[in-house]
Amino acid sequence: GWFFPGLTSAPTILLCHGYQSGRGELLTLASALQDHQYNVFLFEFGEHGSNSGYTTLGFRDTQILRAAVNAVAQRKDVDGTRFGLWGSNVGGYAVLAVAESDPRVRAFVVESVYDQPEEMMSILVDRSGLGNIPVMSRFTLLGFRWLNRSFRDRPPVSAGLGKLAGVPKLYMQAVDVPDLAGSTRQLFIQSPEPREQIILPRGNYASMLDDEKRTYENRIVSWNTIGTIPAVN
Repeated sequence: GWFFPGLTSAPTILLCHGYQSGRGELLTLASALQDHQYNVFLFEFGEHGSNSGYTTLGFRDTQILRAAVNAVAQRKDVDGTRFGLWGSNVGGYAVLAVAESDPRVRAFVVESVYDQPEEMMSILVDRSGLGNIPVMSRFTLLGFRWLNRSFRDRPPVSAGLGKLAGVPKLYMQAVDVPDLAGSTRQLFIQSPEPREQIILPRGNYASMLDDEKRTYENRIVSWNTIGTIPAVN
């Protein structure tokens, strides 16, 4: 991963890229957060960027994010008890799963997120047009479940949302990603306070124009609950 230093002993924000994306596409977002004196850590999930293999759409990605938090927490130049997380679709799923089980996560932002990886698999099939072929969706989903059978007992992230009471959370629902807008909205509704929702005219940070990226960055760094993990205690 790439570590961008902020203030010594400041908390660290981990940025979790989305499906078919990579850490390099989040460099300007990392820079914006670093300018506000946060430490920032960029990494890549397995099967993305320079990594090969097939994606689990969140199952293994959750393990990778948890390992990344643990690794950064060992550094002597950060506060290992305070982390913020940002993630989009696959990354957003991993953010929710880790936040529910790690008290060191003090705040997080998720964009176009879903409740369980099977939902994203079905969406990808529909986006490809294969969903129009009779029984294709069913067979694809069965194959996905078989390949990820070791994770069959993992509950949907909605089952653990109650553990996030007191953790500030920002849900970003993108109008141009309608197939994930509903799940993002539902997870927001089910989440305990404090919570906030923003409706974006356009999601997918990596594909945004420069002006759109700056607006997106400003929304995150000015989010009023970011103050719960200030760069300085």
